[in-house]
Amino acid sequence: MHAGPNRLAALRVASRGYAASGVGSEIPVGAGVVGVAVREGTPIRLSRLTSAYAYGRAIRKAAAREGLHFETEIPFPGRVAPRSQLAGPIRMAGEPVTVRHYPADNSVFLGDDYLIKGVAGAVFWALVSDHVTDGRTAFSNRELRLDPRIRLPEVGDNLEARLVLLQRRLVERHACVRIEKSGRGRFGLRVERPLRLTQVG
Repeated sequence: MHAGPNRLAALRVASRGYAASGVGSEIPVGAGVVGVAVREGTPIRLSRLTSAYAYGRAIRKAAAREGLHFETEIPFPGRVAPRSQLAGPIRMAGEPVTVRHYPADNSVFLGDDYLIKGVAGAVFWALVSDHVTDGRTAFSNRELRLDPRIRLPEVGDNLEARLVLLQRRLVERHACVRIEKSGRGRFGLRVERPLRLTQVG
C-alpha cells in the first residue's frame, strides 16, 4: 500500500486472496488494517482470524442454549473464512516536498500547509536546512541552544517544550518529517521524502 503525498489516504497497489483485487482503491489513513499500517509505517498481521470467529460462534451457541442472545454475527471482511490478514506499507519518494520559511516571524509551511512559527519554526528550519545541505539526521539540544540561526532567549528558552510542540505538530499534520528522541538531550530527524527548501522575503 502506498501513502499518498498528503498522507490523508492510502492507495492500494496490490492485494491477494480476495475475490476483487481492490487495486487503485483509496483507504483513509488510520482506517482498518491497511490504514493503520500506513499511519504507523509498519506491516501489520492479524493471524488466526478463523479461530477467533469460531470461538465467538461457540460462545454465542452456548449462550443461546442458556436462553441468552448476543448481537448478530459480523461477517468476515471480504472473504468467507480468512486465516489471516497482512498489510504492508510501501513508501515511495515521489515529488519533493517544498518547505517554505518566512524569516519575519519564522513561519514554516510544508507544501501548502502551515506547520508552525516562532522559535519552533526557526528550530525546524535549522534542522531541515542541515539535513538538506549535509545529510544530517542526528542532533542535540546543546547545539540548538548555541545555534545563532535560532536566536533563543538567554533566560528561560524552554527549548525542550518547543521541541515537544514541534514533534507533536509534525505527527498531527502527518508530515513526511518526524523528530524522534534518540537519547538524553539528543534526537533524530526522520525524513521520508526529499525536501526542497525555499526562503521567502
